[in-house]
Amino acid sequence: MSPVEFSTLLAAWCEKHHFSNQRAAAAELGVSYGTLCGWLSRVRGLPCHLTREAVLRRMRGGCEPIAEASPSEVAAACKIWRAKNGLSQIQAAALLKWPASMFRSIEGMTGRMTPLAVDEILYQIRKPVNAEEVAVIKQRQRPVEPGVVAERLRQWRRAHRLNRRQAADALKAMGFATTARTLWVWESERMLPRRPLALLAKLSEKPPKTEPRREEIGRSFGQTLRQWRRMRGLNQREALEILGEGVDQGKLSRWENGKQVPANTAELLAKMEAAK
Repeated sequence: MSPVEFSTLLAAWCEKHHFSNQRAAAAELGVSYGTLCGWLSRVRGLPCHLTREAVLRRMRGGCEPIAEASPSEVAAACKIWRAKNGLSQIQAAALLKWPASMFRSIEGMTGRMTPLAVDEILYQIRKPVNAEEVAVIKQRQRPVEPGVVAERLRQWRRAHRLNRRQAADALKAMGFATTARTLWVWESERMLPRRPLALLAKLSEKPPKTEPRREEIGRSFGQTLRQWRRMRGLNQREALEILGEGVDQGKLSRWENGKQVPANTAELLAKMEAAK
């Protein structure tokens, strides 16, 4: 549905029910006057899926009092409804014809919900469930099992000597945006990627070289500096004298701990090599 179609339906509903006063129409639908004006003038665009469905339902079947519930109560109701019907989040979203990300957001309480969206959620999960539809949803086969993706991902990382952060950066450069945390979730078989076959196709390719992050450079230099100093039996003051870096031992400590990266890292490494 486009903003034009939604605006046209709203205008027809207002005319049908003789709402010459848009404030009264907004109160009847359960939205603010400004929101309704924005929809009618097509300035605001389309509302979110749940809000839009709630508005359309109220226009079709009458405007009953809006159900109220806190985000935690809505999340709990959805989890109970899923458990009662033996559905995963993806299966539940497919049954309700919602995006899977929307259902995860509702249960995880990570998104903002309008009163109308809350009303629509509660309306949908309180409707009788068609057992045949549930059976069909459950019979849909996954394109690949989580264990297959997890093992293939681990093999790919090990073959190219990548940690999860490096693997995430490589996949992002290959057009498959993800994070190190998400890779851990996939490798622990807690969740299947949205596009598992696309991910497996990426894992058949050689990862591009990615630039090390500043914190990694700092840790690597710090370890090298500490090992060099200990092998030569130098304290921090003596090491600073050899490197020509003054007498600030706190600075050298920050370097060794990886908390600070010197601007002249390459020059310092060359001096350490020459002093061996």
